[in-house]
Amino acid sequence: MNKYLVKALVSRQGESASVRYVPMDIFELWKAHMQNTHDYQIRPLQVSLWVATEALDDATLRTPGTIREPVVKVSVVKKVGTFDVPVERYFAEADMNSILPKFLSHYGLKSTESKDTGRVRVTRGFLLPSEDVFEDEL
Repeated sequence: MNKYLVKALVSRQGESASVRYVPMDIFELWKAHMQNTHDYQIRPLQVSLWVATEALDDATLRTPGTIREPVVKVSVVKKVGTFDVPVERYFAEADMNSILPKFLSHYGLKSTESKDTGRVRVTRGFLLPSEDVFEDEL
């Protein structure tokens, strides 16, 4: 399923900034949580449409300038009591090797379980070109 993502810079005093991709529909809640709970500064950069690779046609994949950046969706099934709760996070494809083990450890999973085991699903995709946004536009 396609999803609008906010690409944002996340930083703390004295630390270098990192990029996060957050679904637009939860961005304000996520931003408030990151600022109030973890003391991060959040700077939204742009809103883009994320599309899974298999949903893109060959012409789109080959057209120069059409695809901005590869972003991977990681879906996890989190156990909460007797319930299965789906969790989706988005990461830059280039950062997957370093981020995936840390992300999965939050859910008691190992990176060896990341091969679509039923609890973890990795979907490759791309952010399609978009306009830059300003914080007051979100």
